[in-house]
Amino acid sequence: MNVSIPKSTRKPACRSEFDALQTVILCRPEHMAIKDIINGTQKHFKQENINIPVALKQHSEFIDILRSHQIEVVLLPADPALPEQVFTRDIGFVLGETAFISNMAASVRQGEEKVFQDLLDYKKIPYTRLKKANIEGGDILIADGTVYAGLSKRTDKAAVRELR
Repeated sequence: MNVSIPKSTRKPACRSEFDALQTVILCRPEHMAIKDIINGTQKHFKQENINIPVALKQHSEFIDILRSHQIEVVLLPADPALPEQVFTRDIGFVLGETAFISNMAASVRQGEEKVFQDLLDYKKIPYTRLKKANIEGGDILIADGTVYAGLSKRTDKAAVRELR
């Protein structure tokens, strides 16, 4: 598995979206492209699409900034079949000390969950795989002991019930 492995073996933990970030999982935009338009931003930039060399440079600078603040960066392997894999906030999330693997709604995003699951399996990090309905981590937020779930085309009520 071609994965940058975290230096630490901490258990995942997130009690608030506002705590200091310690570790982040990212994916380089090596294959990023707007192929299937799934939101208004992509519709706006469809013709222009993604300038991969610029995106890679910006992403490397982002990683450097994170590391300069002692934030551990874990890199998922970039899969050419997954052009939106760079949006790692959606494929999984942590609530308390439990990692969750999302179930992606958009067909262009399906498959990203497996790469994340492989990383967690490799690191022997326990997780819960949400499979019964669609949910994406970008719709989940934890603050002051309360978990908020946004309902959208990406996260439905059945997934919120499963999460609960």
